[in-house]
Amino acid sequence: MILRACLATMAVLGLASPARAEQDQPMAHEHGAMMPGMPAPQSEPHDPVADSPAPPVAADHAADAFFPAARMAAARAALMQEDRISYAQVLIERLELRAFGDKAGLNWEGEASTGSDRDRLVFATQGEGRAGDPLDRAELHAKWRHAIDPWFNVEVGLRHDLRPDPQRTYLLIGVEGLAPYWIDTEAQVFFSDKGDVHARVEAAFDQRITQRWVLRPATEVNIAFQSVQELGITRRVPEWSAGARLRYEIKPNLAPYVGFEWRHDPSPAKGTDRAGVRTSGDVLVGISAWF
Repeated sequence: MILRACLATMAVLGLASPARAEQDQPMAHEHGAMMPGMPAPQSEPHDPVADSPAPPVAADHAADAFFPAARMAAARAALMQEDRISYAQVLIERLELRAFGDKAGLNWEGEASTGSDRDRLVFATQGEGRAGDPLDRAELHAKWRHAIDPWFNVEVGLRHDLRPDPQRTYLLIGVEGLAPYWIDTEAQVFFSDKGDVHARVEAAFDQRITQRWVLRPATEVNIAFQSVQELGITRRVPEWSAGARLRYEIKPNLAPYVGFEWRHDPSPAKGTDRAGVRTSGDVLVGISAWF
């Protein structure tokens, strides 16, 4: 009986050993051995297109097959010089009537320019005044505008103030262009012939509501680095304005608008350096255009 039990046990162990060997195969496979019954791995098929060198850069032009080669060469040369093409433009940024407290008034800003996209000669003007009174402010600018990259231009030129009295002439140095998030930006520093220095920063953004309705928030800050009593300028408090204009584009280059602007105007009392701050909110209606 004991002998029969031993033989049966050995037979069971003998039958189980192939299964144990198969269970041990995966461990062997991890070291590079193949599992029984698995097909041998096949190498990547050879791709003559992927393995071939890049073709040479084309030296011919498809249009030359249909048009005279010399004429097409001249057309390509003219295209490379496209940024040197000169053109003229008149831009009316603002031409508006506004309520200055109990009086109506006029506000304007615009420019005429000529040149290329890289270099332009610009004549600009801006100002404002109340009905029945002398102009509060009137400026004339003559400047050279040069592109320093696809987004920004530098400006160098002169600014002459017709109003307020006494008149002043300034050297103008600035930068203008499109800041991140599509913000129209302009920053200028002015050095007057009397030695005073001023700075101006403007920012505006077009928020398109529909294809024709556009809301344009805008702000402007004027900073004086010293007080100029005869011009009513104090360096203690900057002059600023902030508002928004809602325009309707009849055409891309013609748009009437309505808006509101809040102004903060520090003006020292005559003969003193003490600021007499005036704040006001003005309703306005106007038109912008370019030609």
